[in-house]
Amino acid sequence: MCPKAFSLGEQKQIIQQISDLESGHARQWYWLEIAQALPAAEKTRRTKAMGICLKLFGIKLLSPILLKLDIRGLLLYQASARYITDFFRQKSNDALLFTGCMLALLLGFQRLPASLQFATWCLSLGGAGWQIIRVYRQAKPRSADEQIDPLPGAESSLGLPSILLAAGVASGPSLALVKGIKHDPETFIGPLLQALPSLAPEHEASLPHQCMLASTSWLLLGVSNSYLLGLGNNYWGTAATFLWLALLAIGLHRKQRAAWILLITAWAGCFALASLAHYL
Repeated sequence: MCPKAFSLGEQKQIIQQISDLESGHARQWYWLEIAQALPAAEKTRRTKAMGICLKLFGIKLLSPILLKLDIRGLLLYQASARYITDFFRQKSNDALLFTGCMLALLLGFQRLPASLQFATWCLSLGGAGWQIIRVYRQAKPRSADEQIDPLPGAESSLGLPSILLAAGVASGPSLALVKGIKHDPETFIGPLLQALPSLAPEHEASLPHQCMLASTSWLLLGVSNSYLLGLGNNYWGTAATFLWLALLAIGLHRKQRAAWILLITAWAGCFALASLAHYL
């Protein structure tokens, strides 16, 4: 069931909260221009909850969700949303592959549920730590030139039109762009980024957020699998665990049938090899 869409007034509240988070950057004017064209409304529980989430996790981390909710102007973060989605899918796929194969191997060797639970926790904690170390090792330090914002800050300009003028855009086209962004940001975001390419945020998440994304799948699998393995007797708990893993694999790769079939095949192969080694 899809969540109820935000009204224009609720979107204004969310966009204003996003603009506050962009304080100090020229993107703040972008969000203020969009918010200016929307009707005012009282804060609701949903907008308050979204504001808390934005402060906790940031715009980039929530960009895939905000795009699904059709928040105006979020196409600016489309590249970030794609990066976050692909990054999380890759890390989740790794967690599913390793967790399923390990449980299948132990199950093939006829290990007890308590042993499976212990192994699940060891793998989830070890996998989360391994992913965090990988993120830190693969992080590339930014040069001094990359850290300098080519656009004037929000406090150093008089609005989006002045930023466009400073970038060399003529007065007429700059005013037309700003007017278009106010009323139809999805249509005018392309021309705006052509005029101001540096307005687009970096698509990569921050290092702490990458660590959180990389480790979340492993930890969640550890909690859920440990709980399911403790349900009922050996067979019911194990069956529920692998059914849960299969559903997660199908949901993760619902548009790539070959990917989730490959995952399930890998689990089945590990179980078959372990069973063969156990009985021979």
